[in-house]
Formats: sequence, structure tokens, C-alpha cells
Amino acid sequence: MIGNQGRSDIPSSCFDEKKPLAIDFSVPILQISHVKSKPPGSVVPKVAKSDTKVLIGPSLLASDQLIIIALLTDGRPVFPPPSNPLVDVPAIDSKELSRKQARFEKVLKMAALAAAIVAIFLPISVGLRLGLALIIMLPGAFLVVLSTFATSVSKRVIGRSIVSSADR
Repeated sequence: MIGNQGRSDIPSSCFDEKKPLAIDFSVPILQISHVKSKPPGSVVPKVAKSDTKVLIGPSLLASDQLIIIALLTDGRPVFPPPSNPLVDVPAIDSKELSRKQARFEKVLKMAALAAAIVAIFLPISVGLRLGLALIIMLPGAFLVVLSTFATSVSKRVIGRSIVSSADR
């Protein structure tokens, strides 16, 4: 599987010198069984084989698009990240992306909780009138709600990237 887990599309113009993404599995590829693209209706990029490599694109890779490629190989393949001819788009492994998102979510939740505690208890501790206290408390409450959406927020903030994964 390979996909664009970022917040924006990767246009075909981002492929440097119109080179495709290449994934070298280190064993001969006998056949590409099928190629699917999710979500339904997204453009299925051109996929070809060349000895031990699968070549993908150049093609539009929409935000949140996932490309699933089934292969028949002569031997046990390795699952490296793709060679990256994409301009300003990093290629990362799905485990690395998960670690980045988890770290970002943790920081976001802690910051939101700390800000909410201060925003809610500061007006009470200094004895502000109710109207002023509410002005300070509302952003704190918003941060608590924001922290519950940390997963989708982290995905959007981290940016666009090509993610590869072996679905075994």
C-alpha cells in the first residue's frame, strides 16, 4: 500500500522530471495482480513493473488517497519506502508517521489541558466578575474540545507525505 496521508493533493507536476515513484522489492516481480484506489472514484495511477521494482505514476495523488497493489513475486519481498522523485514531499514509512502523529497528539492534548486548567481556574482564583471570567473560560473549554480531535488535527498539521506500508 502507498498513499498520500497529507492535507493537500500531490499533483503530477510534483514528480521530478516526470519520474514515477519506484519501490524496489529486491525480488523479481512476476505479475501485478490488481491495483485499487481508495476512496472510490479517486484516480488510479499508472502502475507498471520493471524487474524487481513497481513504478507508480506520475499521477495526481489526492489527499487521503490510498493505492493498494497486489503482486506476485518470485521469492520473499522486502518492503522499503519508495524512491522519491517528488518535489517537496517526504516519503515516510507508516510506522514513522504513526510515531509523529502520536507525539504531536500527546503534545497537543497536554497543551490544551494545561491551557484549559489555567483558563478555567484563573478567573475563579483572582475573583473576576462572571462576565470577564466567561471570556477567559470559553477558550479553555474550546481547547478541551480541540484535544478530543487531536488525531485528525495532527494529520492535517503534519502536512502532505507519501506513506508506504506492507499489508501482510
